[in-house]
Amino acid sequence: MSVLVESQGEQLNNIEAQVNRAASFVEHGTTQLFIAKKHQRNTRKWMCIGIILLLIIIVAIVVPIVKH
Repeated sequence: MSVLVESQGEQLNNIEAQVNRAASFVEHGTTQLFIAKKHQRNTRKWMCIGIILLLIIIVAIVVPIVKH
């Protein structure tokens, strides 16, 4: 009986270690997702600024040509 209890104790310890390891991976993954979301927002912001500047430059070139 004690051998079974000891064996189950080792299995429980192993399961607990795996759960803790999985929790660590999930926490790290959550952090990485948060960082990726910040990068995505920043990239989108700069993309919009670039498109707006490009449109302003195009309008600044086209308007004088059309007036003449």
